[in-house]
Amino acid sequence: MRLIGPLPTICFGTLLSIPVSLTWAFYAFASSWFVEPTPMNFFMIIAGCCFTFFFGLLCVYRFFISCCPIPEGDLQEGSRGEFYWMISAAFWVLFLNLIVVNHIIPVPMTRILYKILGARVGKNTYFSGTVLDPQFTTFGSNVVVGLGSIIIPHVIEGKRLAHFQVQVGDNVTIGAQATILAGTKIGSGSMVGAMSLVPKNTVIGDYELWAGVPAKFIRKLPTI
Repeated sequence: MRLIGPLPTICFGTLLSIPVSLTWAFYAFASSWFVEPTPMNFFMIIAGCCFTFFFGLLCVYRFFISCCPIPEGDLQEGSRGEFYWMISAAFWVLFLNLIVVNHIIPVPMTRILYKILGARVGKNTYFSGTVLDPQFTTFGSNVVVGLGSIIIPHVIEGKRLAHFQVQVGDNVTIGAQATILAGTKIGSGSMVGAMSLVPKNTVIGDYELWAGVPAKFIRKLPTI
């Protein structure tokens, strides 16, 4: 595991100052607007501050990964890609995990959340599970990511750090508590069984059922 250095920490703090400043400005405005100190006014101010902070945070993070994308593949120590990863990791460790892993966003809004975080998401695709490093994921239309499942596009093995695309086709069902590891490609119309573990760089063809630990091909599915 690599440590986040002082320079990435400073850069992260600079980026973080933007949503903090927006939140402070909202608080100053709301405090002048809701003068009477009632419990309802206090609740509205706190709720507004939380929304302003996290919305600003998501916008800043989206801007950052658009301007400073983490390259796919292995990240060498001291490289620019590693520097970008350290800043991104600070966002995730301190704030984004709170939103993504704890599922505080309603399921109908998850597609919007993951799009903001960099994922490419087709129509009528929703997530009850967790997608880490969404900028390394692509989902087709009519995809269901089951409850408690997790998609992990990164590889951390000792000092090795790498990211590989996870691609999911149309009409795919990922069962509850399944785990999809980096580099996996799932064809259209396929299914991954509940509680399965799909190893790194696995290629699942169209209309196939895979299940187990590690996941293996079970049978072909009807193409209807």
